[in-house]
Amino acid sequence: MTRRKRKFVEKVRVLSTKFSELEASADESSAYASALVEARSENPDIPRVLALLESALAEGDPRAAYALGVWYANGTHLEKDVNRATELFALAAEAKIKEALYDLAHSKETGKGCPVDLEAAFHLYLDSAIRGDDQAINEVGRCYFFGIGVAEDRTLANIWYDRAEELGVYEEGEDDQDEDEVDQQ
Repeated sequence: MTRRKRKFVEKVRVLSTKFSELEASADESSAYASALVEARSENPDIPRVLALLESALAEGDPRAAYALGVWYANGTHLEKDVNRATELFALAAEAKIKEALYDLAHSKETGKGCPVDLEAAFHLYLDSAIRGDDQAINEVGRCYFFGIGVAEDRTLANIWYDRAEELGVYEEGEDDQDEDEVDQQ
């Protein structure tokens, strides 16, 4: 590598590092980042975490929308409200948060918090899978296998199922069945 190229590569590396530092410091000052720090502390102040998440949501942070959606969906620290959870998942899904896409797909498939829309559920599972959600990869396979929101296609189903298996994702109960088979031998 020529001296000129080495200097250029070094400048790019320095600028990249500075950009990452600026990005990190900007994120650390956000209400969402403060909520994470508080939530991960030894004795978290849950009302403070909630207030910070709500502030982050008001600032338009989709990560806060997803976090609050999970709390509403599970009734964690808040009264369970699947309708509100689904609204928040939809907000976070607009920002392409893979977990939100997955949870919104599940809501659309089951009709929890919104009307059933199997085609939308399939597309959301697919979007989540493409963005790296391992469980969504399995769900895309299941949709193709059973024709849920998409035409049944066992060949495509098996491709998606094989990928899910490579990632260690199995249908519910599959792991238990394999363990039972081993125990009987």
